[in-house]
Amino acid sequence: MPSSIGHSAVLIGEEILVAFRYIPSVVLFLVAAASAAVYLILMVRWMPTRSFKIKAATTPAVMAVMSVLTYLGGGYRVNDVLILCTLVLLTIPLGFLGHQQEVAAWALREENGEGETNDFPQSALVQTAIAGFAAIVVFVWIRQSV
Repeated sequence: MPSSIGHSAVLIGEEILVAFRYIPSVVLFLVAAASAAVYLILMVRWMPTRSFKIKAATTPAVMAVMSVLTYLGGGYRVNDVLILCTLVLLTIPLGFLGHQQEVAAWALREENGEGETNDFPQSALVQTAIAGFAAIVVFVWIRQSV
């Protein structure tokens, strides 16, 4: 019985991956734009100072430039770049989720010159690293299928 459950899970995973082959680039672009909007809404709201809000607000634009350069550099298809952009833009808010107050307190210390180089909240750092690792796994899984 357990082997049939595992086999069913593999089949479902393969069906999901096959579906990615047929998603138009326009749809993935809209998903990437939506992830940028989510990033902006959350990160700008969570940042306590004007300078950190500006940094957060410019990140999607920097990500867009990096995405174009990644595509032009070769090796990645448009859909790959759009999926990667989406995952990266969602990783940071997912990493900070639940740790907004700690991150905001750190940002205030940094802004006032009171912070040390290694006093970023470890719980947010670990959660961001886990979200980043999960994003890499998802990206590799999707990329190998299409």
